[in-house]
Amino acid sequence: MSTRSLIVIAAALGILLGVVASRMLFLQWATLIPWGVAAVAIGVLARDRTLALVAGAVYGFALGFSFMVAGYGGTDPVVAKAPFFAIIGLVSAGFGTVLSLAAQFLASRWRARTA
Repeated sequence: MSTRSLIVIAAALGILLGVVASRMLFLQWATLIPWGVAAVAIGVLARDRTLALVAGAVYGFALGFSFMVAGYGGTDPVVAKAPFFAIIGLVSAGFGTVLSLAAQFLASRWRARTA
């Protein structure tokens, strides 16, 4: 998979899962499972560590930021909350990066053993 396509897929997947999860509040903890599975899948599809790092970070940021924006129900404008949502996005980017890097590492070891 090309670098650009994996990054675009990661961003779109993050936004999709973030928006869907914000609408399904009765499954709060269960949303972590598909979020983690998606980050692992991104890492498995990445051909090297750099791509896993970038795509995982993009996925995590898109997920966290879109989850916060889509679920926001306050009276202040969303723009006023954007800096806080961006911080949540950065924390999410960290988790997406760690999971995708770990998956890429394990997948590359698996591919080397089976080759």
